[in-house]
Amino acid sequence: SGLAGRLYHDLFQIKLPRTTNNMVNTGAVIKRSELKPGDLVFFHISWRKNHVGIYLGNDEFVHASSKRGVMISNINQTYWKQHWWTARRILLATE
Repeated sequence: SGLAGRLYHDLFQIKLPRTTNNMVNTGAVIKRSELKPGDLVFFHISWRKNHVGIYLGNDEFVHASSKRGVMISNINQTYWKQHWWTARRILLATE
């Protein structure tokens, strides 16, 4: 949640809630098939642990791993597919 919060603040001047559990209640709910770059993607890892990343496009998202640091992963990898929770759109398109 720290990475997502920092990127949104630095790039878009948007302050997100501090925790993943609060971030998941922010923005508009979107379907996985509607993901666009900048959307927040959430994963339910266990009953106590949730994870958030920022969708980059082409099925990839950036997130922070406690063991590997900041990394890019594919949402279609078995692990992430099994733990998919939801997605939220914070950035609204301007015309």
